[in-house]
Amino acid sequence: MFTDPEALGAGVAYSEHDWNTGATAGEQPYMYAKTAAEAAAHRAAAAQAPPGRWRLVCINPGASCSPLPPPPPPPPPAAAARCLPPERPLP
Repeated sequence: MFTDPEALGAGVAYSEHDWNTGATAGEQPYMYAKTAAEAAAHRAAAAQAPPGRWRLVCINPGASCSPLPPPPPPPPPAAAARCLPPERPLP
């Protein structure tokens, strides 16, 4: 699963040999977690005893959607800002 559809160039067909190396836990955490989980599943499949006992099948969704994060809290009212000492200005 790649984050950039043009990572390999226009018109290139992706396969199971192409891995997402651009996602991180901080940026694109879903894609990072899916890639890490799939890599672990491939290691488990390769290490099974006896070999060939089960076959690994991975499903790659065409798209995934999630709720947006909540908006930041509003700034404190002006009356509260006047109560703060001058050395601690509001952000």
